[in-house]
Amino acid sequence: MRGADIVLEPTDESDLSAWPFLADPGTTIPSLIHRTDASGNSWATLYDHSSTTMRYDEGKLSLHGTRQQEFRFVMCILIANCDRQKLVEFLSKKKSLDVNEWDPPEFIDGPFLREAPWRDTWTQEQWRRDVWGAPKGMAISFPVYRYIWESPLDASLPEGARALIPRRRLPGLYL
Repeated sequence: MRGADIVLEPTDESDLSAWPFLADPGTTIPSLIHRTDASGNSWATLYDHSSTTMRYDEGKLSLHGTRQQEFRFVMCILIANCDRQKLVEFLSKKKSLDVNEWDPPEFIDGPFLREAPWRDTWTQEQWRRDVWGAPKGMAISFPVYRYIWESPLDASLPEGARALIPRRRLPGLYL
């Protein structure tokens, strides 16, 4: 279930500097963190990345070719209920959020392809206390892992493979 597509409205060149501030993307957050399937079931979004770029026509003089761009990241983390306010206050004071600090943990070439869902081939730590963008020592759990299989390991996959896979066990939840 994908989130709503990002649509870039045509904007006059003279209005481009104001364009990023014309709409509040925060109003769409409820529809991004909970999605409803065709049967009416509600699902929590564990991870979503989407982007759209509008470029200048070829041949038009521009610094990098990009005219307008919008992207979104939705990343689910699990924390103790008693830490919620502490995290909100920490992020509010920081006034900056680098989404790369919240990327899911990566496993590169660890388990063989397709064995992750059924076999404990690597340690799936439940709680991490070293997340860069969080208060020091706060226990955080990521419900997905980024799996990367590099191309030199498998001649049948010249581009390698990448996938976001759910954890086998989530604290207090069973998949």
